[in-house]
Amino acid sequence: MEEPGAQEPVVDPTATEAAADEPAAEPAAEEPAAEEQPAADVSAAEEQPADEPADEPGGEEPVPEAAVEEQPAADEAAAEPAVEEPPAATEPAVEEPAADEPAAEPAAEVPIAEEPAVEPVVEEPAAEPAVEEQPAADEPATEAPEPATERVEGTEPAVDSYAAEQAARSVDFKEGVGVKFMVGVDGSNVSMQAFKAAVHMLQKGDMLLVYHCSNPGRYKEMAPAFQPDCIKGAFESEAIKADICFNHRIDYVFETKQSPTDKIRTKILTYAHKNKVDVLVLGSYGSKSRESEDEGVEYVGTSAIEAVQNAHCTTVLVKNTTNVPDYKDATPASFLVGVDGSDIAHQGFLQAAHLCQRKDRLVTLTLGETIPTRSSKVPLCFRPEIIQERYTEELQLLGYGQEAVLERCPSGMSIASKFIKNAEERDISFLVFGSVGLSGRQAQLGSVAKRCVEKAKCGVIVVKLSSRDLRPAESLEHKGVQS
Repeated sequence: MEEPGAQEPVVDPTATEAAADEPAAEPAAEEPAAEEQPAADVSAAEEQPADEPADEPGGEEPVPEAAVEEQPAADEAAAEPAVEEPPAATEPAVEEPAADEPAAEPAAEVPIAEEPAVEPVVEEPAAEPAVEEQPAADEPATEAPEPATERVEGTEPAVDSYAAEQAARSVDFKEGVGVKFMVGVDGSNVSMQAFKAAVHMLQKGDMLLVYHCSNPGRYKEMAPAFQPDCIKGAFESEAIKADICFNHRIDYVFETKQSPTDKIRTKILTYAHKNKVDVLVLGSYGSKSRESEDEGVEYVGTSAIEAVQNAHCTTVLVKNTTNVPDYKDATPASFLVGVDGSDIAHQGFLQAAHLCQRKDRLVTLTLGETIPTRSSKVPLCFRPEIIQERYTEELQLLGYGQEAVLERCPSGMSIASKFIKNAEERDISFLVFGSVGLSGRQAQLGSVAKRCVEKAKCGVIVVKLSSRDLRPAESLEHKGVQS
């Protein structure tokens, strides 16, 4: 049974032609050579070295070949060491699987060696710090706008809040939202002054009505400049110069006097009332009037007086001597408001604040009693010192400074004369009054306002009890810009 196993190595040399290590290793692992040693067959011993080189073509070939060369030179006794050597030679043959295992182990070690090679390639931790650095780089970028917002909040105080509100307004005129101005024109210089005054008070969302009432019976005696077509062309050119044609709605209205009993002053007031005009602007006299030679004070025509007394809306009366701002150089205007603690006086203050532009001046003037016994009898809310303190705070809130003036009217000077004198000294453009004061509730026009309308060289704004609120949505807080 052993001999067939011994013949198998003879077949193995043919198997070496396939150069397969595993089939060569299997016969070395069956230990047939170790059982052949008791038989001391030299042929088997000689075959074993033949198998060993076949099993180890690329392994330890020199050592078995040396052992095979010594066996033929020695006797049987020498063959015994050769036979003893085969176990040593076979033991390595038995150990060959172990040698193969370490050969497989390096193959197993290769992936182990490759794993560290893969780890540095994949080294995600190196990428993670880069990812972590991005939020760190983004955090300062997100923190950067915060100081910018803090700066915006720091610059908010007076100017920017009103500018944002003004920018949000619609350019289109809406009834009850914007102010509807109406200016009466007839081709005279003073009507041109009235037009410029109305243009100065225009703000975003307001509209302007240019009104002219013609008298056909007078055109034969008048120059061509007073013809309706020429008047319309002249004010259209002024609107272009003032740059208000595309920013505001401007309507040109022309009516004709139908009969001698049809009064122009009545037609002006009727049209203003029907069309819900908020502010009516007129020159102090018409084209047929003349300047008064009495101390250089202008004559006030009947249409102007009728409007101041009977118009339902706020009335602006412009004189030929009024310091009207020119829209060409954008000069500011100045408003002086007479306040005495009454509701109508405060309404006049609010109307003046709405009509002011941002760079205009707004001043209040309160006249106190010069006789101490009279001052002690005045209620606390009407005392001049309290009124001055109140409007100082109001002007500061509006951003128009602290020009709440308190003065005493000297003996022998009327209140109206004191107002007119202050207006001249302060280069005021418009005096602003309530239509009546504390003592004239039943009158159409108070004595102080009426006197200033007649005698003042500056323009006069009269606010009525029936006057509508101007720009109800406008926030007056921080409107003024003080240099």
